[in-house]
Amino acid sequence: MPQVSRTEIFELPRQDFYDVVVDYEAYPEFVDHMAHARVIKTEGKRSRVQFKVHYIRDIPYTLDIYHDEPKRVWWELVESPLFKVSSGSWELKYKGKSRTEVTYTVEVVPRVLVPSKILDTLTRHSLPTMMKAFAARAGAGQ
Repeated sequence: MPQVSRTEIFELPRQDFYDVVVDYEAYPEFVDHMAHARVIKTEGKRSRVQFKVHYIRDIPYTLDIYHDEPKRVWWELVESPLFKVSSGSWELKYKGKSRTEVTYTVEVVPRVLVPSKILDTLTRHSLPTMMKAFAARAGAGQ
C-alpha cells in the first residue's frame, strides 16, 4: 500500500498533542480497535512498544518509536505476523500559542493479500477519526 498522509490544524498547544501521542499505554482508552499497548523498553529517544489491534481478529505488532520532542514522532516495524512494513510519523508544527498543524503519515504493507478496500478503510478512511480522537484526548487534559 502506498504511503498515506493527512494534515489538520487543531486548536491545541503542540506540547499537549505531543504528550498524548507518546502516552502509548493509554491508547486502548481512546483509539478505536486498540486492544493493548505496552512499552517494552525505552532507551534515550527510542521506545519499543508492543501493540494489539482488533479487526475481526487480534493483530499484534511491535514498533520502535523515535521521539524528537515536541516536533516529531516516527516509527518502524520490529515484528508482526501480518505486516511486512509498518512505518510512519506524527509531525507537529507550531502555529501559535494554542494552535498546532498535525501531519500523520503511515505506510502499511501486509505479508498476505489483503483487499485494497480493507487496507484503505484501515488507513486512509480511519485517519480523520483517529486524529480527532488524539486531539480530543489532548484537549481533555487542558
